[in-house]
Amino acid sequence: LKAGSGSLLMECIKSDYDHGSNPTIVLNYGPCRINNGLLIITRTAITGVGRTTFSSLASGSVILPTPPQDELVTTVGNSCDAQWTLTGDTSIEIKGREVNSGCKIIA
Repeated sequence: LKAGSGSLLMECIKSDYDHGSNPTIVLNYGPCRINNGLLIITRTAITGVGRTTFSSLASGSVILPTPPQDELVTTVGNSCDAQWTLTGDTSIEIKGREVNSGCKIIA
């Protein structure tokens, strides 16, 4: 599903997907559950229900499950170098020594 010029909207993706070099991605987990309770954001991938990889990314958005998952934790590290917007409820763990200067988390 297209979310705008150069961006891709994916809803409840449960399998691995290679996003390539599109500049923006929106992952909508609003209507579904992240079974393992863990979302991991790195420089080249976001892992939740499935694993979405990318070769370069300017920004990404994650719409978190509704109703909220009390046990959901989002971890940011491993050379994160893009801006990520998290919409919804999650605990956030930022591995400060592992992020690059371009990594920004808006929650």
